[in-house]
Amino acid sequence: MQKQVPASFEGYNAYAKTAIANNEKLTISAKAGKFAISALATAGNMLAMWAISEVISVISACVTASSRLQESAKELSTQFSSTQSDIDGYKTKIADLYTVINDGSSSYEETYNARQQLLSIQNEMIEKFGSEAEAVQLVTDAVNGQTDALDSLTQL
Repeated sequence: MQKQVPASFEGYNAYAKTAIANNEKLTISAKAGKFAISALATAGNMLAMWAISEVISVISACVTASSRLQESAKELSTQFSSTQSDIDGYKTKIADLYTVINDGSSSYEETYNARQQLLSIQNEMIEKFGSEAEAVQLVTDAVNGQTDALDSLTQL
């Protein structure tokens, strides 16, 4: 309900002053509300930008990790191919040495050199593939005509 405006000038003047004071209070309140809404909007925008930035960072990290994984897989594939090639070379060399050792027409010196080369192959295999006992067994099996024993090094 609206107040009735007083009939006298003094009453009207007092009413007008009260109305102006109340209006100023409302204006200050409206400005404070407008500032609060603006601050909340700014904070919301900052939060949204931070969230977008984090999402982009996560996507970038995933892409980078995927690339690194792909490079690692390529390196491992190359190493595996190289290892397999080395083992094929060992198999051929051991088969040739086996032939020399078991050939009755080979001289003592040829047989001795073939055995020295087998020991050299054994040492190389120990350096490349580890465990001496396994390498010795593989070379022993290969000398006994079982060069397929070296295939166990390329099994996944």
